[in-house]
Amino acid sequence: MAGAATWAPILDRSTWEWLCRHFATADQRKGGRPTSYLLTGYIWCADCQWRMFGRWKDGRSIYTGQAPRGCQHVVSADPVDTYMGEVVVDLLTKPEVMKALRAAPSGDARATALRDQIDALNLQKRELAKEAAKPGTVPSVIVEAAQLIEAQQAELHDELGRLLPKQRAYMATWAQSMQGAVAWWQGDLRTRRQMLDLVIERVEVRPVGRTTGGKFDSGRVQIVPVPELRSDATVARIVAQVLRRS
Repeated sequence: MAGAATWAPILDRSTWEWLCRHFATADQRKGGRPTSYLLTGYIWCADCQWRMFGRWKDGRSIYTGQAPRGCQHVVSADPVDTYMGEVVVDLLTKPEVMKALRAAPSGDARATALRDQIDALNLQKRELAKEAAKPGTVPSVIVEAAQLIEAQQAELHDELGRLLPKQRAYMATWAQSMQGAVAWWQGDLRTRRQMLDLVIERVEVRPVGRTTGGKFDSGRVQIVPVPELRSDATVARIVAQVLRRS
């Protein structure tokens, strides 16, 4: 049996344990990857009440129902994504909406714990930098360790972002003007999903009606705003007006 290592570890125990958990999860074993569709996790079939999923079919992006459950519902991704962009931008330029998001309570205790973990990882990165300066250190090992720490930090930041949408809203420069909101929405997918997450809880889509000729009809889309935009009667009325106009 091999004995315990006598040299100073590159990773501390907590980081090593996190890596073990990270690579042992079902998503990692399946080779899970970030979504490439705007509405993944948000879009549902209005008929069967099951989630729809993005995929590529016949040269176009679509959201489709779950065939194993008997749902054959399909909607083109591009027009519904464009429509959702119009809704999100409109909502995030309403002062009443932004005020409601800022005023809503948040998970402060969990946020503090996440920030502490992020700070601890920053300390580990500084220790790695000191390790890299020592004679005989293998650079590739240091680089790999730093990348793993950064990956852990990214996960913590993502969780913090999901936990504190009101703080994201407060900091969001796109809320200051229509031009700012449009510019931010034209950014990368992650930014658009963050903007969506601020104001939208769920999107339900009904099957194509006989009178649409197969074209996208925004009337098929039922948008459920986040609870923070439903609790106050005045804000709820403004949100409803936006959804009716869009």
